[in-house]
Amino acid sequence: MAKPPLTVQNAAITTASVEIKTLTVSGKQVTLAVFRQLLERPLVLEDGTLAGQPWGVVNYHPDKCADSPEHWHVVWQEGCDLRRSRVQVTTKFGEFRADEADRFIASCAHDVLVSGTTNYFSGTLPLEQLAYGQELQAATDHDFPTIMSMSKAGRAAIQASVSLESTKARLGSISASGWGASQVDEAEERFTKALTVFTDEVQAFGATTGDLYARYTSAADEEKQRRDRHTAVRKDLAQLPQLFIAV
Repeated sequence: MAKPPLTVQNAAITTASVEIKTLTVSGKQVTLAVFRQLLERPLVLEDGTLAGQPWGVVNYHPDKCADSPEHWHVVWQEGCDLRRSRVQVTTKFGEFRADEADRFIASCAHDVLVSGTTNYFSGTLPLEQLAYGQELQAATDHDFPTIMSMSKAGRAAIQASVSLESTKARLGSISASGWGASQVDEAEERFTKALTVFTDEVQAFGATTGDLYARYTSAADEEKQRRDRHTAVRKDLAQLPQLFIAV
């Protein structure tokens, strides 16, 4: 006789006299074979919230993952169905990158190219570092930095600016007319064209540097909250009862 499917309606957790909690279906203890049939779905979502109600953890590794980083196999409820999910005990957060951060640093670089300064960096903005594909690691108000990178148009404009200044310095002792002046004129033309493209890109953001800074800091705050949710939910999962299933 086929066993009934494991659903929320017929599944239950019972407690033996020694406080051993067992997962049962229609009054009978769930077996390994039945547990393996549960669909595996993520319980902890990317934003640190839960996709459903956790029931407990099972000390069984159906996917031969016992050698993986420490984790739980959680039985949880999604609507009217039971699922299982492998959840890492500790989560490693990657580098914080955000479009808001890239737009903000682009606007700062544009400010420097146009006016020679920006109000949002205590030191000199490392334009050459950004111009040649390197990323900028900037501190936040939280326990993680932001990784910022420059757009293609921004890199081109900064490179043209560096080339212009280098040309002026190299030809400074040469007469302002003739070949030297021609070299400077060409460098200035390249910079003007590149800056025009970069300006169009920055203006398309539809916000001032101050507005972009506010959006960037807001994104960093949201990332902090997301990381805190991941940490908090794991503390809650650590308190789940262990569910015993039959061999």
